[in-house]
Amino acid sequence: VTAVAPQALQRSVEVSLGAVAKVRVPSAVLAQAQDADRQAEGAEGTTASGIVLLAFMVVKDETAVKFMDAKNEGELRSEVAAQTLSISLRRDDGSVVPVHRLPEPIEFVLRTNDENASCAFWDEEQSAWSAKGLRTVSRDTPGQLTCRTVHLSIFSAVLNTVWQNVASAVLCSSAWDMLTPGGFERLLESHWMTSPPALAAFVFTFLFFTVLLIAVCVDRRTRRAIPWEMVEPVLFRTSGEDPEDGSEAEEVQESTPRRNCCLRQLAELKDWCFWCAGICFGVENILQIITEVLPNAPEAVVNRCIKTLHAHRSGIAKDSLAILLQPGEKFDADDREDSVPRQVSRSQNRQSIFARLANVAVPELNNFTAAIRDLNAQWNVHIHGASAVKAILVRSWCVRVFVLFPAFHPWIALLRLSILTSYKVRVSLIYLKICTAAFANALFFTSSALPSGSDPACAPKEFLARLTRNLTVGLISACLGDCAVFTLFLLQIRKPIVKHEWTERSMARQISVWRCRTFFFWTIWLLYSSMCLLFVMTFLANVRLEDANSWLQSTGVSLLQDLAILPFTTALAMGTMASLALCSQRVKNKIECRWLEGKNEPLQEFLQEPMPEPDEVSVKVHSAGPKKSVNQAEEATPGQLHAVLPGVPDSEVGLRLLGS
Repeated sequence: VTAVAPQALQRSVEVSLGAVAKVRVPSAVLAQAQDADRQAEGAEGTTASGIVLLAFMVVKDETAVKFMDAKNEGELRSEVAAQTLSISLRRDDGSVVPVHRLPEPIEFVLRTNDENASCAFWDEEQSAWSAKGLRTVSRDTPGQLTCRTVHLSIFSAVLNTVWQNVASAVLCSSAWDMLTPGGFERLLESHWMTSPPALAAFVFTFLFFTVLLIAVCVDRRTRRAIPWEMVEPVLFRTSGEDPEDGSEAEEVQESTPRRNCCLRQLAELKDWCFWCAGICFGVENILQIITEVLPNAPEAVVNRCIKTLHAHRSGIAKDSLAILLQPGEKFDADDREDSVPRQVSRSQNRQSIFARLANVAVPELNNFTAAIRDLNAQWNVHIHGASAVKAILVRSWCVRVFVLFPAFHPWIALLRLSILTSYKVRVSLIYLKICTAAFANALFFTSSALPSGSDPACAPKEFLARLTRNLTVGLISACLGDCAVFTLFLLQIRKPIVKHEWTERSMARQISVWRCRTFFFWTIWLLYSSMCLLFVMTFLANVRLEDANSWLQSTGVSLLQDLAILPFTTALAMGTMASLALCSQRVKNKIECRWLEGKNEPLQEFLQEPMPEPDEVSVKVHSAGPKKSVNQAEEATPGQLHAVLPGVPDSEVGLRLLGS
């Protein structure tokens, strides 16, 4: 115990307990304790002496054993790795001076030989060791652990468990030190701007804005080639039902959710669960894929390859092809890519009188059908579909994988025309995906490659703890990035809406909703991409060149994964599974019957149908005389043979024919 007079001190007080530990208390802390002592004495009506006692003692081992985490048996606990110390400020009578929120941190040194140990205090409310309000500073001397605290308690050095490393992965990141006024000031310095990672970031940003301007020009050219009059019937569809049936359907749709509110909420919860699962696997419609693959896995794999290759060869996105092609629509096997496109719709002058009357009677249905046919003819959808089916059915395994690689490539899909999503939106989403990867890598390296003078506890030496922390940061960042990309994609997408009747007012209202969603999409995209880009630039301006180069290599690997590894792996897997499925003639026959016109059902399915019994067959006998129809199965006697050939009058002739 050391007695000090704060008014006579101009510097910090340092007390040592030999080689066990030492403590340094700033003068501002002692002055705060003196003021708190005077206020307490004034309230009690006594006079304060102005002397503050600094109590700094080592807890005995018999007592220190009691300070253990109150957790269930079998769970991991924090292991004490140094002497337990008690630091407090007292009056001259021995009572504790209540001091909170110290103006300056108190620094103390513990002796420990464990490099993974970190500073902690005993939390009486939680009955566990905690690091709240503590900071582990750099080690100047081997075997010593220097700590800083902003409160007074019982302190020691403990070993962090793996799960504590997981919880502190984000807190230990030096990102919080970069996002400070000092970190932003380094952005104005020029030394980091000429480094290869910074130049690569600048070039990538410039290329993106260039491609974005090109996408805007292509969208304008597309709107001139495909005017709104052709797209409007596709987006605003009518059910084609009678007015009476339609009114009944609307009443059912309005009353059913009221009766089945719980079932509807469960259905929405199921959809959200599948949506979240799809985000984890990078697939939007994972529920559709599961429902397609589980019943008929071989046919589903081949069908997905055909749909993807059809979208690639026709230059149309898969969502737009799903609108243009009716369910179960087939292609002509004789169509080739170099053939002349088929005329699928008549001009207005060549339409018959009946067709013109039908146009007046059902204008909505005809507008949708005519729009679909015109778009099919303009993009040669059926011709490219037939070539895609032939390429999957007749080509070898190597050719299948080769043609599926560009079809599954996410960046080549950017060149496909879509009725629902514009080019500039898809370019912005790809840019956002790359920015998210760069942001995740930067956050990862701020947690694994820390600058000098940082908290040693934030860089665990054990391989398992370091691997767990790095995986945690990477997975959290990747999930957040995928959630942002998928959420923005679903926010701006326009899907066809089916109603019993569309009016000008309802169409204008739906268009306003789409415009609002587009506005929110670009606002969120701008804020999120700007945040990612600002963090990356701040990271490059504040870290060492070695860490920046490591970030560039990691971002390059992420880019290589999207450009080559992921599409090649997908094409290889899908091509291999499709080749194995097509080894079965039954599967091949089913695929031909599904996609090609003029193909009969497989013979095996016909033979599996049950054959009728002889007594159930009604045989008609025709003769040259008056026409008559006799059900001979009812008049037959056992052992008697009747004629079954047309023109045979009786059974004797039938017997002679069979005998010959």
